[in-house]
Amino acid sequence: LVFNWAPARIFMGDVGSGFLGLTIGLIALELQRRNLVPLVASMVLLVPFWFDATYTLCARIVTRQAFTAPHRSHAYQKIARRFGHGWTTSINTLITVVWLAPLAWWATRSPDWAPTAFALAMVPYLAACVSMRAGVPERD
Repeated sequence: LVFNWAPARIFMGDVGSGFLGLTIGLIALELQRRNLVPLVASMVLLVPFWFDATYTLCARIVTRQAFTAPHRSHAYQKIARRFGHGWTTSINTLITVVWLAPLAWWATRSPDWAPTAFALAMVPYLAACVSMRAGVPERD
């Protein structure tokens, strides 16, 4: 964390982010197994991380790009280049607190509405991915 705090001095890369994703996923499954936090609540709270990556990967596949090649076309990356990392992180934190946390709570308290809460959690990130053209390379 010390070396990756903005401005980052090291690059985590796919290996580091894959490890973190797997670890967080396993923690979410363990919380579900112990009946502490429903899986849908964890998935709602983790939307900022998995949605942009999934959308960008799908866009790169559909547009026939070499989807395994390095790129800088995630919505988060494009927003951060345009507005700065501090602003982007702050807005992401605000959305998590004001939008995602209440939806996760709702999904936990009203299991019948959990799919709706899950779908609603994706709305701001879908808007960001579409408006920033995630997965589409920027022209230099």
